[in-house]
Amino acid sequence: MKKRPQNKNKKTTKQVRKIPFLWKNLHQTKEDIFVFWKPLVAVISVYALSYATAVIGLNFVIPQLTSQTTTGVLASEKNPDTITKVADSLSQAVSFVSGDQASTFVQFMLFLVGSLAFIWALRKIRKLDKVKVYQAYYEGTAQLVPAFLLCIILIIFLVPISIGATILSAGIAFASSTTDYLLVYGSFFSLSLLSIWLFAKYWPSFYIITLPSIRPIYALKQAGVLTKGHRFNITIQVIGFLILSVIVFVPLLLLFALILPKVTPYWLFILLFIYFGVAHIFMFNIYRGLVDGD
Repeated sequence: MKKRPQNKNKKTTKQVRKIPFLWKNLHQTKEDIFVFWKPLVAVISVYALSYATAVIGLNFVIPQLTSQTTTGVLASEKNPDTITKVADSLSQAVSFVSGDQASTFVQFMLFLVGSLAFIWALRKIRKLDKVKVYQAYYEGTAQLVPAFLLCIILIIFLVPISIGATILSAGIAFASSTTDYLLVYGSFFSLSLLSIWLFAKYWPSFYIITLPSIRPIYALKQAGVLTKGHRFNITIQVIGFLILSVIVFVPLLLLFALILPKVTPYWLFILLFIYFGVAHIFMFNIYRGLVDGD
């Protein structure tokens, strides 16, 4: 008699698919910039022009209007040492770019519109389609309301780290023993890690929400699925990118603040929009690395 083959129930473990690491995504980011820089710069230019008009206004033409202190004289005029000059130049540049507190909501909405248009353009160049600026802002912003609601949820993820910062600032003043310090710092780091973990899990939702007819809750659920098994990898990549950004952009800013202080506000403005584009391209490449293999 023939023996029936035995059915051995073997447990199959799903292997976590590897995604491109930091240097691979940096290389892809560089390629995207060099090959598709024209349409991407065009989309960012519209965002930058809108920001300059709505937020900075007349001060974009006359940045000296934002440079006066309460006494009307810059500190660098009294203390002409190098460090003070650089500090005053940077302070003037930040004040010039950030506008006033009343424009915070306008800045946020412009950032959201610019991001949606830029992500739309990134999707098009991935397909090697022609990118038209007006289409990027008309079609790309179709998901503006869902994206706005999603951003509110993502901002809520900052609550733990905000509470941790409050505990840290208040706790240090009253801490009197090693145990108190350990408790304060432990609370801060624990709450900070919670915010970092939430962002590491759900950040792709910002790119998912740009797809047609996607709702915020669905985008969050899909983001959680995409990042499963990759969150530590993604966190390391983002930290590495931030470190490289500081190494590259900060010296460029300090150089202008030292040599050409009057041009520094405009230079900071340009650098911020360059960084806006580079950061979006890098994060989009990580996102595509998560999606393409699924």
